[in-house]
Amino acid sequence: MKFEVDKRSYEIYDDANSFARTLIKNTRQRLVYHYTSDSALKSILENSTLRLSDIKYMNDESEMKYFYDLAKKYLEGTNKFDKIFKDEIIKVIDLFDSVNRFGYSELKVCSIKSNIFVISFSLNSDCLPLWVYYTKNPNSIGYSIEFDRALITRVIEKSTKKDCFTGKVIYEESIQKKVLDKLFNYFYRLYLQEDENNKRDVIVSCEQVIKLLSLFCKSPYFKNEEEFRIVISSLTLKTKNKVIGGNNTKFRLQKGIFVPYTEINFKNKKNCIEGIKISPTQKDILAKYGLKELLEELEYLNVDVEQSKIPLRF
Repeated sequence: MKFEVDKRSYEIYDDANSFARTLIKNTRQRLVYHYTSDSALKSILENSTLRLSDIKYMNDESEMKYFYDLAKKYLEGTNKFDKIFKDEIIKVIDLFDSVNRFGYSELKVCSIKSNIFVISFSLNSDCLPLWVYYTKNPNSIGYSIEFDRALITRVIEKSTKKDCFTGKVIYEESIQKKVLDKLFNYFYRLYLQEDENNKRDVIVSCEQVIKLLSLFCKSPYFKNEEEFRIVISSLTLKTKNKVIGGNNTKFRLQKGIFVPYTEINFKNKKNCIEGIKISPTQKDILAKYGLKELLEELEYLNVDVEQSKIPLRF
């Protein structure tokens, strides 16, 4: 009986992930662009790897908090659901800012933990705000790596063998509210159908999907980034006797903190890179030829190197 409860916990989460996929807005654009620093570009090319960062350690937590606050406001302003359901969801939303979001969410018989990793791209190959972010001092140069969207997505899916979510970031609040409406309607129906042992599983799964969707819904102030994301989600189900799932997680040190990430190798699919653009710089000729020599040495074939068309104003 205990195993059946554990199995149902996993099924609820798995079905919720499948439903979440229908709420994410995708794109037909063939190419996407990964903005990065000069040192990071060198590492990416030399090692043929991309890093997906654990969302709990992202530099800007406010983008996730934005959607959590929107979800809480939506629930507090509707009478569509009963008070117990709303209070339970709001309770886990309030835990977002606490240390609890880093650990296992305790269920009645087992514990469930979601690991979510993300890598960001843009649909804009020449975005001034992103250039500014990666060129914070006069001597730095930023780069935009042009990826074949479908190919790099397949590489990531095959490499991780986890749930992979891809899509455009939604900036319009009206669309975000429609997403929330569909989300809570789905989980409320599920909540009413499940027995008492599994209602908590539904609440926890709902919170995990809110967390996932928060990566695809940002404040309208960031809309000029035109962001596209690839997100990896996996479930670890921990019982008294065993652990189901888990990740091949690596760690790097950042200011004394052990930061988890997962690494994707595309050595056998170097053709997923089709071009690289250089940020606005007065060193454009040297930057271009130096990069071309590096690409040739590392056997990246048919990769176009271009200079940003944004005029330099200093």
